[in-house]
Amino acid sequence: MTIDIAERNSAVSIASRSRAGLILWQGILIVLFARSILAVVLHLLLAAWFSAQGHVDPMAAAAPWYIVYGSLIDVCCLVLLWRLTRQEGIGLRDLVGFQRKKLWRDVLFGVALMVLFGGIAFLLSGFVLGPIIYGAELPPLPMSPLPLWAAIYALLVWPLLWSVTEDMVYLGYSLPRLEAWFGKRWLAVLIMSGVFGLQHAALPIIDGQWAVYRFVVPFVLGIGWAVIYLKIRRLAPFFLAHWMGNFMSVLFLVLLPLWAT
Repeated sequence: MTIDIAERNSAVSIASRSRAGLILWQGILIVLFARSILAVVLHLLLAAWFSAQGHVDPMAAAAPWYIVYGSLIDVCCLVLLWRLTRQEGIGLRDLVGFQRKKLWRDVLFGVALMVLFGGIAFLLSGFVLGPIIYGAELPPLPMSPLPLWAAIYALLVWPLLWSVTEDMVYLGYSLPRLEAWFGKRWLAVLIMSGVFGLQHAALPIIDGQWAVYRFVVPFVLGIGWAVIYLKIRRLAPFFLAHWMGNFMSVLFLVLLPLWAT
């Protein structure tokens, strides 16, 4: 019997493949932590390069470049997902759960997600978490300065590739397989959201305060996104909302300030 593409990443299908030994916990673990590990490694490598160039603060110099070298993280994760989904007998598009008949519904839902969770992130970071950790002065997001070519790349390529890959890694792949592995949805949501926050704590590496500041908001948002995803099992709305948020961040925090100088 042929399983419809929209059902190949369903809880029933995943549980069936898990019982057949096609989904291993080692693969889930690698996918979960791959982005965090790669983020740290690439930042340190770039900082080492800046140090070799004689930069006085190589770690800080490397910080803004995560919206450029982040594409290397994406490529590695897509290759990893391709191999693991192939092992299951499915493909990358099966993680997306795209349904043409629901396209416009997903577009509207994606915009709503962007408004809702963008507002929650703004309130949490600017009015709750930021003042608690940093006081009156909030830290600027270290996405600049970058040369013009890097800023343009970060605007045109990074938001789309990063959003699609990140959502496939955490929502499309890891979350439903954690659910099948543990048999407890709430535990799968907490683990996925925790690792999602951990990744952001390492993007980029600054200090302990920054790591806490960067962890909490994605952790909270990750819980909300995970709960919604498990209801609809489609990534298209998340792709759109995530891309919009990343695109606007680069536009207003990187490119426009660069042109203004």
